Amino acid sequence: MYTLRSKYVMRFALHIIRMEPCCPLDPIMATSTLSLDSYSVHRDYLALHQYRLVPDRSLLHTIGGRACIAPFQATYLCTSHTWLCTCSTGLQWILNVEFVCIQAGLITPSTTKQLIIALEPEAASIYCRKLRMRECIPDTVPALSVSPSPSPSTGAPKYTLAGSHSTSKSSLSPSTEAGACISSQPTYNGPREKISPTHHALTSSAILSQPMCPGAFAADFSFGMRYLVADCGGGTVDLTVHELDEGGKLKELYKATGGAWGSMGIDCQFEALLADIFGEKFMAHFTHNKPISWVELMSLFEAKKRAFNPQKNLPVNISLPYAFIDYFRERTGQSVKSAVDSYGDTGVQWTSQGMLRLHPSVMMTLFEPIVTSIVRHISDLLLIPELSRIEYLFLVGGFSESPVLQEAIRVEFRNYLRVVIPQDVSLTILKGAVMFGLDPSLVHIRRSTLTYGVGCLHPFMPQKHPIEKRVTKGGREYCTDVFDTFVYADQPVSLGHAAIRSYAPATSSATSTIITLYASEKEFVRFVTDPGVRKVAQLKLEMPQLQSRCRELHMSMVFGNTEVTVEAVDITSGQTAAASVDFLNK
Repeated sequence: MYTLRSKYVMRFALHIIRMEPCCPLDPIMATSTLSLDSYSVHRDYLALHQYRLVPDRSLLHTIGGRACIAPFQATYLCTSHTWLCTCSTGLQWILNVEFVCIQAGLITPSTTKQLIIALEPEAASIYCRKLRMRECIPDTVPALSVSPSPSPSTGAPKYTLAGSHSTSKSSLSPSTEAGACISSQPTYNGPREKISPTHHALTSSAILSQPMCPGAFAADFSFGMRYLVADCGGGTVDLTVHELDEGGKLKELYKATGGAWGSMGIDCQFEALLADIFGEKFMAHFTHNKPISWVELMSLFEAKKRAFNPQKNLPVNISLPYAFIDYFRERTGQSVKSAVDSYGDTGVQWTSQGMLRLHPSVMMTLFEPIVTSIVRHISDLLLIPELSRIEYLFLVGGFSESPVLQEAIRVEFRNYLRVVIPQDVSLTILKGAVMFGLDPSLVHIRRSTLTYGVGCLHPFMPQKHPIEKRVTKGGREYCTDVFDTFVYADQPVSLGHAAIRSYAPATSSATSTIITLYASEKEFVRFVTDPGVRKVAQLKLEMPQLQSRCRELHMSMVFGNTEVTVEAVDITSGQTAAASVDFLNK
């Protein structure tokens, strides 16, 4: 049965762009491209727009102005065009984009090289480096204030409406003195230290030396400029830090980070509010038995959530579906009005027009946990010593359209970072993906999100290895389950970089060997059995019997755009085995 919750779990959103060979493509044209919106789509269908499948005979309008039926578009063009897909770096269930595109008929197993995968934070970064002042949302007077002390319940700053009961000013509020704005990048006073997670990272007076003019914005980015991109979407928030190299290439300064702080978290807060008002048991029955009305209710809230602006200080009216009102009366024997009145919060009212009215302060409490988590994570990133001299913070993604998030970010960071929000904030990723498709080498140095290595045997050393790891093979003692590292987490890896290791079979008479590739979020790993280590790929290498007793195996890991290609070679016989894993697999 289809419910809104299942939509959150199963929805698979990709931007898919057909790249014309030998034909320059304007990034603005990316707004009229195809979209795939289901995880496993039959090859005779494509999904266009949100939550809508295309029937067999539907006409699809391509970038080149042609029109063809959906099955033809999905199966014929895969043999002659390159497809560009964007995906988030933080959602584990969409990492195997290649499989999904094969299922949709965009490519075939033999034409996988015609698929380019662009990571959304990188695509946004590529586009943002070309922005001009006229293409950004102008800065405004902040409508939010941040209390200098942490909230007792969350240990984080509490966002309130300007003019509300909270009169304390943020220690980071913009200076109002004349001539306070400067054009130079602020510097940090002394080394920055990690602070307690119960205290907000940016309330330390030792961080800033001078305020920054919020209106300043360079017309051209120069060599060595550093900036942070926050891709705030519906499910996750992904952050990446880049440095501009000579020739306009990008260098990743820190591994991609983020968390589940997307706009859907606000929906969860609203669901919790409804459960408090009408009861968890009733809401569970309603979502299960009235899924269409539940989707309608959450769609109405989605529209109100997007339009909510704390500057206007207006209540939010949400029209409850008639099925909700009738079902509540049927299940509980009381009216919706009586339940709202019994809730006892003056910020939540039931109107005579049959609407649930939420005071702006109540709406702000729905945003607060998500916005606070985003601000705290950005703050923690800026406190990392390796990420000093960051000049810009670009806010992109669909959630970035929210005035609440925009003002919270500006209030917290405008004193020492230039907070830049593009006009077409929700299309930034799509336009940047087109630029990446035209030149995938734009990001030439990335950071490995995980530590990669293989499981192998080492000669046993009693002083170094635990006794329970000792095994005997061919009359010799070995330490088993050793994690032999190829690349460390957060290690910079250039495009096309190859890491090569040499191994020998434990027994010279072996006719085959299995090589397993492991990964861990920890930087240093000793054994493949350590907590957090997981298997990501496996290779079986056939080794025909030869007279030579000295055999050597070479294993290489080649880092491409977003994938690692693993290859094992038996030097004696020339036999090879290969596999690939997602470089940014999380």
